[in-house]
Amino acid sequence: MEYYSSSSLQQWLSTLLLLLLISSITISFYLLIRRSRGTTPHGRPSPPKVPGAWPLIGHLHLLGGNHPLHIVLGTMSDKYGPIFTMLFGKHPSLVVSSSQFAKECFTSTNDKLFSYRHVPTGVKHMFYNNDSFGFAPYGSYWREMRKMNSLSLFSHHRVERLNRIRTFQLNIWFKNLYEMCNKEKSTTSTEGVVVEMKSWFDEMFFHVLVNMIVKPTNDDEGLVNKYRDVAKEAGHLLSSMAVSDMVPSLGWLDHLFGLVSKMKKTAKDMDSILTTWLEQHKSSQQLRSNGRADQTEEEKEEEKGLIAELLSMPDSALFGHNRDIVIKSACQALIMAGSDSTSATLTWVLSLLLNHREVLKKAQKELDQVVGKDRQVDDSDIKDLVYLQAILKETMRLYPTAPILERLAVEDCIVGGFHVQAGTTLFVNVSKVQRDPNLWTDPSEFEPERFLTGSNADVDLKGQDYELIPFGSGRRSCPAVSFSVRIMLLVLALFIHSFEVKLVGDGILDMTESSGHTNCRSSPLEVLISPRLDSKIYG
Repeated sequence: MEYYSSSSLQQWLSTLLLLLLISSITISFYLLIRRSRGTTPHGRPSPPKVPGAWPLIGHLHLLGGNHPLHIVLGTMSDKYGPIFTMLFGKHPSLVVSSSQFAKECFTSTNDKLFSYRHVPTGVKHMFYNNDSFGFAPYGSYWREMRKMNSLSLFSHHRVERLNRIRTFQLNIWFKNLYEMCNKEKSTTSTEGVVVEMKSWFDEMFFHVLVNMIVKPTNDDEGLVNKYRDVAKEAGHLLSSMAVSDMVPSLGWLDHLFGLVSKMKKTAKDMDSILTTWLEQHKSSQQLRSNGRADQTEEEKEEEKGLIAELLSMPDSALFGHNRDIVIKSACQALIMAGSDSTSATLTWVLSLLLNHREVLKKAQKELDQVVGKDRQVDDSDIKDLVYLQAILKETMRLYPTAPILERLAVEDCIVGGFHVQAGTTLFVNVSKVQRDPNLWTDPSEFEPERFLTGSNADVDLKGQDYELIPFGSGRRSCPAVSFSVRIMLLVLALFIHSFEVKLVGDGILDMTESSGHTNCRSSPLEVLISPRLDSKIYG
């Protein structure tokens, strides 16, 4: 996730500039001079340094514009090269913008040294601090939680077991979409209905993931919607970068401006809902373990959510962490990160397809050939939809939802022949890597065909091909790659197979990117949709 938001920088940068007048300029410049020495005590050179750092805020004044951080850093890499250092406030940072250097960071010894992350203020207050799987220090607890998440929810076996839940939820959402079209046709005699797809994908993925991970009761719909609202507020606050994340000594400003109090209130609201779901699982744990007399093993397995799995973990696997907090933090992280990234990606996919109608028609032709028009797409069809898979890859190449990977070096290391000091923050500019003209022909063009033939045909999304790493790479890569790709392909296939879709009005879509912690469209995506299958297919 991108926690350093360019728009947030502008909000408080002027305040910091005033504080510079009373800062200790002499001491600050002395520290900067020490950091700027060309050769380290180890005899290896330091990476190139961006000039113009200011006392206290470093290079933040260069980042506070209207462009997302990955674009700003990409422009800087054009000037300073594919590897350079700069100061994010008080934090020395290494910026990497090539697949070669990214591979060095995420393989061999360096992968372990870069397996740590800064814990932002928002995570500390709203996401259970170091108990949060995504930000826990690399070690025994982190490894156990990653294994549990991988085996309990994202393994091939578990995904197959959850197929009925996933299919049931998706059928509800697509049936509702069809009924919206019918209602509009009956009242206005127009073909189709206008839908804001950015919100629709967001709500749909959120509800599907909640049902797969938490498995709330049928009476919990109001609670699910309340949690969605609170989670949106948490995401907004997370994008409102805290001063303490850049200049720890000025952390009191976060309290003065009310940011911390807002975070704590939001955290309390989220925790209350998660606690309710956790207690429901505790009270029904015995019923789940006994089951009905006529229940098959598969049905028993389907009734389990992630909470049930974590409740059965041995105490030794928690390494002293509070079980309830571990469970709530895991559910919270998976729901929010999963729904944000998948919905943002499919919004980008649809935007690109609407700007390239010939690609959309070609994808629908493939669907009609593989699936036909007398039934809906099934999960088993996905493996045969080769062109659709290429479309998703090309979209994630152009618009990765996590355009910058952030890590922390816990020991001195060597990257690109340069000495990198312990305590340096690593920023891998995924967006810049994936648009590198040395790796991709016409890198800024939308061409799914590039993944159908030649050397790119074997490139996948699992983090081993360093020219395409939208899910990260190394120890901290996303554990849900296969699951995420599978559900995104299924939803995309269902949508463009079931509905005709076109823009509201003429022209092409604005593809401006946002500056939040997830790389989303900066504007809504309103489209006109109408059914393209027989009415009986929609159930």
